[in-house]
This record gives sequence, structure tokens and C-alpha cells, in this order.
Amino acid sequence: GECGVPASRRFSAPDTGNGIFWYSYDLGLGHFVVLSTEHGLEPGTDQRKWLEADLEAVDRHHTPWVVVAGDRPPYPGGGV
Repeated sequence: GECGVPASRRFSAPDTGNGIFWYSYDLGLGHFVVLSTEHGLEPGTDQRKWLEADLEAVDRHHTPWVVVAGDRPPYPGGGV
């Protein structure tokens, strides 16, 4: 919805998913995935399709650790 527009313009994330809502990155021996708890994860949803493709692309020899976290994207309040 529109409530995510201010946050998506104020905050940044790696350009690997859907802006600040879901994304992934490699750091050291880990592949980190951040999912949005505000978006659906049921089969067929955009976030689920992205997650499946992202995990299939992980090179477990390069990044043997995979960490998945759920997050509610930040929403700046009034005056922020």
C-alpha cells in the first residue's frame, strides 16, 4: 500500500529483491535473506517466487551458511 512509499524512498537495501521489502546479500561465508512479514509468502506470491529463485542460486561452496529473517519494513512516523 501507500504506507510503504515514504519508507522505500527514505531507506535503502541491496538491489537484489523488492527494495527494502525483501532482499538478500552475501557477507563472508553467509548468504543472508530478509523477507517482509507484511507481504504474503504463500506459493505463487511474488515474494515466494523470488525466495525460491534466490535460494536456488546460492552457491553453498562459497556461502555455506544461509540465514533467513523476517522483518517488518520501517515506516517513518510523522515529522521524520
